Amino acid sequence: MSLVTKLLDIPANHLYWQGYHAYKSGDFERAIARYTGALAWNPKHAWALDGRGNARAARGDHGGALVDYLGATGLLPGHAGMLGNLGRCYNRLGDLDKAIGVLEKAVALDPGHGNNHHIRAETLGLLGRLEESETALSRVIALDPKNAIAFFDRGTVRARLGRPSEAIADFETMLALAPSYPAGHYGRGSSNAALGNYKAAIDDLSAYLALRGDDGDALYSRGYCFLQTGEHERAVADFDRVIALSHGGPDAFLSRAAALTALGRLAAAREDCTRAIVMDPMLAKAYLRRISIAFRQRDYAAVLADGDRLVALDAKETGGYFARGAAYFATGKLDAAVAEYDTIGLIAPDDAEAFLCRAATLREAGGGQRMEADYTRYLELVSEPSTSRHFNGRAWAHYVLGQPEAGLGEADKAIEIDPSESSGYSTRAHILEALGRLEDAVRDYREALSRAPDELIERKAREGLARLAAPA
Repeated sequence: MSLVTKLLDIPANHLYWQGYHAYKSGDFERAIARYTGALAWNPKHAWALDGRGNARAARGDHGGALVDYLGATGLLPGHAGMLGNLGRCYNRLGDLDKAIGVLEKAVALDPGHGNNHHIRAETLGLLGRLEESETALSRVIALDPKNAIAFFDRGTVRARLGRPSEAIADFETMLALAPSYPAGHYGRGSSNAALGNYKAAIDDLSAYLALRGDDGDALYSRGYCFLQTGEHERAVADFDRVIALSHGGPDAFLSRAAALTALGRLAAAREDCTRAIVMDPMLAKAYLRRISIAFRQRDYAAVLADGDRLVALDAKETGGYFARGAAYFATGKLDAAVAEYDTIGLIAPDDAEAFLCRAATLREAGGGQRMEADYTRYLELVSEPSTSRHFNGRAWAHYVLGQPEAGLGEADKAIEIDPSESSGYSTRAHILEALGRLEDAVRDYREALSRAPDELIERKAREGLARLAAPA
């Protein structure tokens, strides 16, 4: 180094350290000015270039930061820390392939540099290489067992990998290390929701929202949990807030529609479905939810119209045919309904719901061997029921096939899973009537009528009460 260079380094280094202290104090504008001053004295001051890159990145100027980091690493190509900064900058600019290439070099140069492993883990996660990201984060934690952020990030990766129990363990460690860091509550809450622990999830999400009340994702997640626990008014309040904050995407409107439906506010729920469809006219689930609401409102023309739209969107998806079949059934067009279920059978030969719906339609049309075959096939396909609909379908199939004793326990289970649904009580009432338990049958027919039944269930319940000479 020449004497002139040494002399020039004196003011350059002085300005560099002023920039460094300004950066550490969060005064990024002053830091940039001081680093720039240092570079005016010595344009090849690698540390000033790296420092100015950090300050520019902190201000969100990643393009400017990239120029500085490239300059710094060009002068000191073997410096792992500077390479890590360059990799992180590529990451922020979305050039993930370049980022991972630089970061691989950085960690090879200095395997003990925890921050570079952490940046590499983040980049691997963005590339979808989650197992490798988890391994890199485990390396960070091995180097620094008190790194709360690394535990949080590993928990997030494990949640994405579908391992919520392990994710919760990481979030709990993170919260023990940094109790004031609210993101740990969000992570643990989301993982508990994935496990179906909705009450615990609500507690954590509420703790997070107490500090970050305008986080739309957390509000949406808590609203979903309220839906699952039956706290529908609270769910509506959270979805209202989500929509007010972000003007709401289709999912926010559809989730609010689900809560409003549960509260019996069908017109408002249907309006939300329509809003979702306006936002995304190709969104099949929005049509399906609107169909279910229109069916409850007994607006069968609307059900049929949306069924037509679904078939037009994708003729190989079954939802539109189910909707049209239900509308035809409700309006007494039984042959047309059977034809829709036949079409589903061509698309999805083992669709259990199609056999159940076609069997019910055939029974309404007079029964027969084909009806019995469809109910029998339904029982075969749903040999391991898990939902209220499954248990109720099996109970009804047993009843129609003359096996009421076999159906009673399944009807009990359907009601246990979803006591708000009218169909379970209607099915059990028919079974109890067949078994001669007439007072119990009357009670269940009345229970079915009290739970906003569809037109068919209402008619069957009233017919049952009339047979038993009992008032509704």
